[in-house]
Amino acid sequence: MGGYTNGEWPESMFIVYDEGVDEDGPWKHLVTAGTQYKINRLKELAYKRTKRRLEISPGWSCYRPIGPQRTYRARYGNGAAYPATSSHGINWLDGDRGWRVCLAIDIHNWGWVYGWDRDAWYADCRKAGFAPGLIHPSRGHGYPDEPWHIIDLEPFKTPPQPVEKPVEQEDEEMSKNVMFHTTDAKYTYRCGIGNDVSGLWIEWVVNDSAFNNKMAAQYGTGPSQSVSPSMFNAIRASHAATRPQSNLAVTVGEETA
Repeated sequence: MGGYTNGEWPESMFIVYDEGVDEDGPWKHLVTAGTQYKINRLKELAYKRTKRRLEISPGWSCYRPIGPQRTYRARYGNGAAYPATSSHGINWLDGDRGWRVCLAIDIHNWGWVYGWDRDAWYADCRKAGFAPGLIHPSRGHGYPDEPWHIIDLEPFKTPPQPVEKPVEQEDEEMSKNVMFHTTDAKYTYRCGIGNDVSGLWIEWVVNDSAFNNKMAAQYGTGPSQSVSPSMFNAIRASHAATRPQSNLAVTVGEETA
């Protein structure tokens, strides 16, 4: 469609949903009218269900021009698509399925909003018109698990009615730090404290539950949430995508016998 290649679409084809500046310089959230409608619908559904507000990840997290695609590939390796093949670039090379027209959106705080309930998150994504879960190891081709990465498979479809960006209101509950723990080969606990909005991520391994309680009190997390090792890794990756420089790994205690 349009005769443009992946990542080479002109900005005039899009609506600027939001913009800002990060370590790479200025960025924009560029979307089509159809995708804008779906984003606003998804935010409505999320707030109705959880009373918390979804946020698109900072950076080029909607349409992604070829320049930022190269930057992200160099930084994240297999965590980002090869330049000119990304689902953020409109013309997506979807493995053996070939090329398809789509527009991906990254929602970095979906876990905080939905309490890491992936079923509820995916249900609302589908209801809003997005396809969630398409970036997952089960699809082969080295895909990672990215529950925050949702795709509009019909970005140029005319929305059912005119849409406007919703007026921002203060959340009834501010983003908070959350502690997670999972199993580890050498230690009783592998733990992390994260904040979906700020990108904070602190990680450690330990045998002493008292240390975990101390960290929970220090960061105001409340009880730790038990997750699978794969989900722990996905949570870590989502925070790294928000603010990579915040990652911190700390090892304390003694190894298990």
